[in-house]
Amino acid sequence: MARHPNAAIVGGALEGRRIHAVLWHAGANRIDYWKIEDDGRTDGFGKSPPALPVYEFDDICVGVVICMDINAVFGSFCRAVVERIGSSQHPWKFLCVPANMGSYWFEGSNIGVHLAGMHVIACNHTNFHQVRCASFVTNTAGNKIHIQQGDEPINVKLPGPV
Repeated sequence: MARHPNAAIVGGALEGRRIHAVLWHAGANRIDYWKIEDDGRTDGFGKSPPALPVYEFDDICVGVVICMDINAVFGSFCRAVVERIGSSQHPWKFLCVPANMGSYWFEGSNIGVHLAGMHVIACNHTNFHQVRCASFVTNTAGNKIHIQQGDEPINVKLPGPV
């Protein structure tokens, strides 16, 4: 449990062979989303959730896309989540990606203009079956402003929203 009353915790919980997204805030999970795609180690649910996994509170909008669901439904699922975050009136915008991804995901120092306008937080598993993508945080221009070096926690003080 988070100690700060306004804290939100985002992750992916393994339930059997499926991953369930969790966005815990104020004592409850605020999204209903099962990972869509199969990846050979976990089974996907096979369809998009009934509602986009986006939650707004206070001055924050948080969307969640689990791992390779970034490419689910030919990328349309992630695009819909990103568009929903982008259209929010809340000044703080985040896309959280709990993952277990290889190093070929999110290569380079900028993750692309398609994710601009929000901070992207990729939290990647550290016990990976191949060379892993390091966890990172971006600024709203898509530039990685902090990249995990090993398995240390990431602590980033973000500039105020634009």
